Amino acid sequence: MPRNESHEPSDSLNEVNNGSTNSCIPEFGAPSLPNEEGNTEEDLDCDEDEKDISYLVAVFIARLKASSISSALVENILRDVEELTSCILHTVKKEVVEIISTSMGGFPSDEVTSQFEKAFEDQSCPFAGMHSHHLQKVHFQQMGALILPEEKLLGYQFQSKFEKKSGTQLQVQEAETFQYIPLAKSLKKFLEIPGVMQVVLGSKQSEDNILSSYYDGDYYKEKFTNERENPVIPLLLYHDDFETANPLGSKRGKHKVSSFYISVLSLPLKYQARLDNILLVALAKSCLVTKYSIDEILKPIKEELIDLSRNGLNIVSRDFNGKVQPQLFQVIGDNLGMNSILGYVQSFSANYYCRFCKGHRSYLQKQLTEEIQLLRTKQSYIDDLGVNDASKTGLRYQSILNEIDNYHVVDNMTPDIMHDFAEGIVPLELHLVLDRLIDRGFITLEEVNSQIRSFNYGFVDQKNKPCPIRVSVLANPGGASGQSASQMLCLAFNFPLMLGDKIGRDCGEWELFLLLLDILKIIMSQTISISATFVLKALIRDHHELFLSTFPDRLLTPKQHFLIHYPRLIRTLGPLCQYSTMRFEGKHKVFKRVAHVCNNFQNICKTLAQKHQLAQCYGSLLKQSIDQRDVELTQEEVVHLSDLNLNRAIANKLSCKENEEVITAGVMYLNGYEFRQGTHVITKWTEEGPIFAQIKYICAKDSKVYLIIEYLKVVHYERHLHAYHIKPHEEVLEGVVIPAELFDYRPFQKDNTDSPISMLSERSQHPYVTNQCISNDNCWDIASDSHSSGSSDVCIDSASSSEAPFRPPPLKRQKRVYFLAKDILSQNASGRRAAANIEKQMFCSKKDRHIVVDLLTNYMVQEHGESLYFSFRPSSFIKGALAESVINAFPCLKDPDAPLGYEAWYCKGSSGRPATGYIEEHLRYIRKRAILVGGKQPKADNMKKEYAPEVSEEEAVMMVEWLKSNCSPQDKVEVYMKKTAAYRRNVIVTSSMNVGKIFLEYPRLLDRGQIEQDFSTLYPLKSGHLSAKWNSYAPLIVNYCDQYSDQWKEVLQIDISLDALNQYEKENLAFAMLPLVLRGGTKMKKKTLLPEAVKSFIDIKPEVTDVTHYAKHLNEKVVPQPFILCRGCRINPSQTYVIIERNVLSYQTLHEAIDACFKCFHVLHIEYQPACYSVWKFFESVVYEMPSGNIPNCVREIRAYLSSRAAIENDHGKTA
Repeated sequence: MPRNESHEPSDSLNEVNNGSTNSCIPEFGAPSLPNEEGNTEEDLDCDEDEKDISYLVAVFIARLKASSISSALVENILRDVEELTSCILHTVKKEVVEIISTSMGGFPSDEVTSQFEKAFEDQSCPFAGMHSHHLQKVHFQQMGALILPEEKLLGYQFQSKFEKKSGTQLQVQEAETFQYIPLAKSLKKFLEIPGVMQVVLGSKQSEDNILSSYYDGDYYKEKFTNERENPVIPLLLYHDDFETANPLGSKRGKHKVSSFYISVLSLPLKYQARLDNILLVALAKSCLVTKYSIDEILKPIKEELIDLSRNGLNIVSRDFNGKVQPQLFQVIGDNLGMNSILGYVQSFSANYYCRFCKGHRSYLQKQLTEEIQLLRTKQSYIDDLGVNDASKTGLRYQSILNEIDNYHVVDNMTPDIMHDFAEGIVPLELHLVLDRLIDRGFITLEEVNSQIRSFNYGFVDQKNKPCPIRVSVLANPGGASGQSASQMLCLAFNFPLMLGDKIGRDCGEWELFLLLLDILKIIMSQTISISATFVLKALIRDHHELFLSTFPDRLLTPKQHFLIHYPRLIRTLGPLCQYSTMRFEGKHKVFKRVAHVCNNFQNICKTLAQKHQLAQCYGSLLKQSIDQRDVELTQEEVVHLSDLNLNRAIANKLSCKENEEVITAGVMYLNGYEFRQGTHVITKWTEEGPIFAQIKYICAKDSKVYLIIEYLKVVHYERHLHAYHIKPHEEVLEGVVIPAELFDYRPFQKDNTDSPISMLSERSQHPYVTNQCISNDNCWDIASDSHSSGSSDVCIDSASSSEAPFRPPPLKRQKRVYFLAKDILSQNASGRRAAANIEKQMFCSKKDRHIVVDLLTNYMVQEHGESLYFSFRPSSFIKGALAESVINAFPCLKDPDAPLGYEAWYCKGSSGRPATGYIEEHLRYIRKRAILVGGKQPKADNMKKEYAPEVSEEEAVMMVEWLKSNCSPQDKVEVYMKKTAAYRRNVIVTSSMNVGKIFLEYPRLLDRGQIEQDFSTLYPLKSGHLSAKWNSYAPLIVNYCDQYSDQWKEVLQIDISLDALNQYEKENLAFAMLPLVLRGGTKMKKKTLLPEAVKSFIDIKPEVTDVTHYAKHLNEKVVPQPFILCRGCRINPSQTYVIIERNVLSYQTLHEAIDACFKCFHVLHIEYQPACYSVWKFFESVVYEMPSGNIPNCVREIRAYLSSRAAIENDHGKTA
């Protein structure tokens, strides 16, 4: 994205904010010409034979025409350039002739002279055939680069005109027209830009219950997921008016323009935000739209959309060759423009002003939650047309857009988040809250404005720095704020950090504003879970309730009412940020600037439309790929890697040697945002919050950009300030990330203090946003050792699978847990009052909810909160049961829109995402307070001392991130692995990660000895049991098996006398015999065949086997892992391995391999494989003496045998 086009545009575009000094820079977001500091001539992407003078001249003229200068000035520039060129060529010609004369010893012949003169004369007029504006347009059209606007007739009007010759005033009939750019031509030209179809067709659905684009919304799934012959290209139609003249001057309103734009929704947001990717469709004077109705302007748009939907559009590009089906997806704009184009009332003081529902204004002013029965439907729309009374229905007329296939205005549900928030709710409530805080003596207006002036906004927000707040604004909080939308959002996000330390913790007005920020951060997020929408619904209800109680003299405004529809709209359309109008408003600013520079208002719409199309023509001539400007580096410098003082692991990550050269950059522009050395970023979001890092270097190597970062420690999150306390780690933790791996694409700025503990304002995605809700039909049976809010509950499938007999069995069931919420609350006076209030009022106020959550959570922690690794972490199963008990006790609190009904109270996490809801948030608060007050989390009663984590969870996460990128120095790796063993074990046990994901998250576990070290750290008293016991157990097991089975030689394919075996061979034989006497079973409780039982424990392959190839092509369903592989002989193998998740771990002896394999089961929390289940239970209960339940009878028998033989030998020893 060009560096001047951020997702939050400021009042003026950076490229054109200096008047005439930048007047030759292209407008409308068109790319710049190559220059010596950036792109080279190759960026024109043309063949060498195309790079002739005429092509370069065309590009030069197109650039001039695309800039904010008038056509007359362009012609003057061309005339001056041509004159200059002619003079230069004349001088060069004379010098060349003199040089040739000297070299040839005399004057050249007439023939040579004429050839020289002709060559110079041919180039003396580079602009021949393109001197005038008309000739230039003809030339661009012949090149296929320019699509001229068409003039559409609306009607005729007599206008007064002064006749200069006669000096009389005449009445002259003039045509009233508007400018229309053929949609099919524009869309075809745009989709054939290199790279566009690749990114458009690359859109895909997110994982279940995650909303990251329109693909994930219910509307797209319902309308467009049917089998279609051609790819669907969803389009957004935008409509709005803008003023081209001075809004305070005498011409105000006369030259107001109504604009219609089209945008391709399937483009990624970073490309949607570029102004040159927003296509102009029509421009009309607003007075003509009012006179002839907006439908007259929409007619040609509608007709082309119908044709495109039915007949498609042929696209020929490097990425795609075929037909696509453009389809109108939604109409967007400001609230007034939307109501106008969709046919609803254009006054928000009307009785039924809402385009989403049919609630009366008096009711909507106090409504807290959306009511399904009030929503507009197609049937109610038809009924309202029949009534034909806008005062009773809110519907003025039927929009002609309903004639478009697969579109109806009732299904048009896009809200206007920019005007609803940045120019509506946020300024209103900020000014109300600020005025009340000043009245209460917390702060003065002078102090507020002083903070606004001196606050460090960082590189990102500096251009959006808000203006000081005037007294008149506080006197009229619902009026104009004096800030632009981006300025207001900048002020809102930084407001808590500016003033929060001066505000009391129990201030209700401050809590109202913090609630608004919580809501805003969810709504503006690019990825939202379905569960987050139900939390959002509860937050909006709390916000509206608190607003009405805090300001009892006020009612909810229309924009505050629209807010209650947002949760459903997000589930229907996906994240609402993709429908934001901010960048479309940014396009208005360019049109205004062009109108001001050209100063030609005879036909202002024609002037602007032609200027826009010439800018598009310039971009088309450059033939640049859409992704060519994604990342830009400036202030580049070539340095040796050794000069950066990086450790060897970082160099390895960059694939560099220490003496190798790399490029470092002072500034990186990514998706329009500026990153510099020292900028803070979020690399990841864990269950406990974000992982912050500071950029140390921006490096480029082999056309790839890397950020070398230093991880920072989060001390805690301060909600009162909406900011994080951060500080450097005691030991520097460095890492390398590529920009695409950042959790948030925006940089952050810390506060101005020099304190070692700094504050970062929270502008990232809200913690709720990264969670997801899993509907499991109320099945609460899960693993007994699932103890985390991030755990994934598992429903047990009782059906067996005959195709996969060796598939691991399902996790063991846990007893169902029930809570009686009313009984728990009745034990406390506050709880009884809260319960009574809920039943009386039929809803839960914020105050009552705090009491309910606190009492129920404390009860849950006391009864079920002590887990094996951390306190205050009941399993998701238990938390879900508690949430379910709340809605069972109080049915009025059940959310009818949610799959389970209680997602606002608790919704479990999955796929690495943390859980959400009131209960989970309160548990996080308890854990944070325990750390802040007590220094660390209290240990569980049944938690052994050796299991206690050596470091805090934040430090453990930092170390884990470091271990991902570093494999040396070895001593540091071992220390970090040991310190993070308990944390790693907790994450593995409580998450839904499979073994493959575990190795991706913790790659050092595959290093030699690390599995054993983790086991030794977790079970220090058990680690050496196999070595200590097997020497004595092996002969007894061999004798036992020899008596138990007479087929062991046949099954093991061994023909040898037991007396001929040495101790080493006898120990290996004992291992091999175990499956014969400890045979496992399948889900159907049928005994496994002996060969299968033996092979599932230890597989034997010839010595020539390529182990890597063998492991790579294993079928996991047929050969469950882990297991032991031996090359050569069974009792004397040449080499042994543990095969796990197709990874090969090598060991010297069978003894070592079996010890490591057993420890893999426990470190990685893997179920024993069915075919050799009893064998591993034998090692667990008998050899390693670990607590074990459900011991098979065959294991009990062999344990009794070993005990009795040991007792006999002990007696013999005493007798001797």
